[in-house]
Amino acid sequence: MNFDCKSGGDYLVRECIDCLYRANNAHRASSWLDDLGLHMARTHWRAGAMYASLGNQHWEPAQRKTGRPVVIIPAVELTPSPLLVDLVAVDPSNPAAWWLRTGEAICLGGDGLWMPSGEPIKVRCSPLSWAKANGDGLCIIDPLIMRTYLTGHTPPLTLIPESLEHGNALERTLREAAMPRIALEAA
Repeated sequence: MNFDCKSGGDYLVRECIDCLYRANNAHRASSWLDDLGLHMARTHWRAGAMYASLGNQHWEPAQRKTGRPVVIIPAVELTPSPLLVDLVAVDPSNPAAWWLRTGEAICLGGDGLWMPSGEPIKVRCSPLSWAKANGDGLCIIDPLIMRTYLTGHTPPLTLIPESLEHGNALERTLREAAMPRIALEAA
């Protein structure tokens, strides 16, 4: 795997390489990922394993005794050379929730957004689902920022959600106004 990282993000590259290496060379980690249906993602360097301390939105590496086992998915922007922007942690017991290492990830995948072919884009409902699909399609991490990319696209994109329920949730999320709350005080 060869990619760059944003300035000052060398720790991110080290953590990424560590969890991806562990996933392919430590029997316990590779067996755990394979049992989760992530064999292809593991062998194609799209998913790794690590123990983590999970906060509200972010995670930190942790020791086995104090952390939870999580799947780590690298968030890479496709620029002239791949750019590692974040590491997404997923607790497989709750795949609808995820945590970010840096808070920089907007989506996973999305080649069809940056290099449109006119083909419909599959939208995965979670990072774990995206990894199980071996990185096929798109997983939206930050819907507020992603809405700008999706709504401003010419020609309009066709998105294919994983299910009707996911499609309804996706439509609600992308239609919500991103207006900040405004507090007025009497003078």
